[in-house]
Amino acid sequence: MRRIRITLVGDPMSKQSVRKGKKGFYQPSKYKDKARDYVRQIKKQLPKDFEIFTKRVHCIRFMVVHKPRLIDLSSKKKKEFFNGGNLLEKTTKPDLMDNLKKLAYDSMSNLVFEDDALISVEKYCSKWYGLNPRIEIVLEGE
Repeated sequence: MRRIRITLVGDPMSKQSVRKGKKGFYQPSKYKDKARDYVRQIKKQLPKDFEIFTKRVHCIRFMVVHKPRLIDLSSKKKKEFFNGGNLLEKTTKPDLMDNLKKLAYDSMSNLVFEDDALISVEKYCSKWYGLNPRIEIVLEGE
């Protein structure tokens, strides 16, 4: 199986469902803009000779790093975070298993793999607080 690593820099955003308005269904523009940004970043990171995965995909690592809002952290956690300089586990919303992965996976469709339905294994998923917000993804596929 071939392996690829992708880092999406910037504040992670969870994908929301389409909404119904007066003129029908729509997706708010901030989600479209973020998806376009992800596609741009993904294209820059793909090797020139990269062939998309067409058979199966294993997500070896999906790590989301959020910039901390100081109001979310207790004084003990603030001290631990800023003194240690390490990542600190994030146990608040948004939930990792659904919406945070959806936007990133949708952005990779037809660039990294044919469709996100090819993802059959997810081994390590996590979300953290950190000073450099990003999503790190490691995929193996055929």
